[in-house]
Amino acid sequence: MSARATAALCLQRVIYEGESLTEVLQDRTIATLNPQDQALLRDMCFGTLRWHERLSAILKKLVKKALKAADKDVECLLRIGLYQLIYQRKPDHAAVNETVKATKKLKKDWAGKLVNGVLRTFIRQQAELLVQADSTVTARYACPDWLLKRLQIAWPDDWADILSASNTHAPMTLRVNQRMQTTAAYQALLQEAGIAAELVPAVDSALILQTPVGVEQLPGFFSGTVSVQDAAAQLAAQLLDCQAGMRVLDACAAPGGKTSHLLERTDGLHLIFNHKV
Repeated sequence: MSARATAALCLQRVIYEGESLTEVLQDRTIATLNPQDQALLRDMCFGTLRWHERLSAILKKLVKKALKAADKDVECLLRIGLYQLIYQRKPDHAAVNETVKATKKLKKDWAGKLVNGVLRTFIRQQAELLVQADSTVTARYACPDWLLKRLQIAWPDDWADILSASNTHAPMTLRVNQRMQTTAAYQALLQEAGIAAELVPAVDSALILQTPVGVEQLPGFFSGTVSVQDAAAQLAAQLLDCQAGMRVLDACAAPGGKTSHLLERTDGLHLIFNHKV
């Protein structure tokens, strides 16, 4: 199974069967892919879902008749193809050809002509189709209507800026385990490995990479020297400023990044966590 065909099946489970993408990505089938294809699959899944509303609006312009329930995997494959053309900046011919090939992996050879026609039509009419799709606010900001309304009520003057910011890619941020190495020392270790990173003045354990890399390239990642965690999330443990002997409840530990950060920072905590809330 190719990365694109597998991604289409993953998206089908999320969009039409209501499953969590986090759980879907733990499927054993994905583990059989090589690391490069796994990274491609994750990017396609997260990216296609991030831009779901906009891609859906474009797809409605291109496919007038909805595909049958049994062929929603093909519809998801079309979303992936559009995502590659718009956001991954893949060469047009490569995006189209590889997406068409994926129909065979789904055992739906008949869909090859459909996928080829839809994606090539988009390429020819891209500017016009994007303008048409972006005429609706939900598509322009890739935001579902229910969330858009809540944001407009809560932040009537700032909702557009909030949505624009939410669609930007977050940087890859690391949390250095202070029990094993200082943040500055680990920054120097990254530099030796050819990985540029910047300190975060407000967060003593954080480093932001200039360019994301696979975790297998991070020195000491598998021995616990460093983990991946957003700087704002790291700030929680820092601000809590726990002291030895304190009883701490982490009421929603999933997957437990803040929990482990608290334990890294302070000895002698009585830490209780619940991951089912």
